[in-house]
Amino acid sequence: MSAIPQPEIERLVDKMNATTAMTATTAKGQTPPAHVGMFQLLNGVFVTGAISCLAWLGVPDLVEHGPKSAEELATHIGADPRVLYRLLRATASVGVLSESTDGKFSETPLSAVLRRATQFPVARLRDHTRQRMAWTRLVPARLLRAHGKASA
Repeated sequence: MSAIPQPEIERLVDKMNATTAMTATTAKGQTPPAHVGMFQLLNGVFVTGAISCLAWLGVPDLVEHGPKSAEELATHIGADPRVLYRLLRATASVGVLSESTDGKFSETPLSAVLRRATQFPVARLRDHTRQRMAWTRLVPARLLRAHGKASA
């Protein structure tokens, strides 16, 4: 399997964020136009991949006791802070993390169930490699390779 180039990963994350922003403007109780509904469905693969990557990297465990910046998290994980920031923003855009005005990311009820010590079955799914899609495996590999670390 060939690696996805960094610009392509960034384009996909931007696309996910743009689709999320577009769908957030639909009034409560209104059915979105068909093209918006389809973007929401197609966007699911990117959301799933981003959440899986976030859990695989252990970010939910790192923000359990308080907000952290992308730089702090990147240092702990051994990732490229710019790429990690995009992942954090992408997952915050769908409510998995919360981003404060000072640029720090904190836990939400959604990220809490992704921590390693949680009793919920969803936390165990993050390590289920048969269920992971290629995209979700490439992002952690790209993040770690950016700093000369090999992925597991």
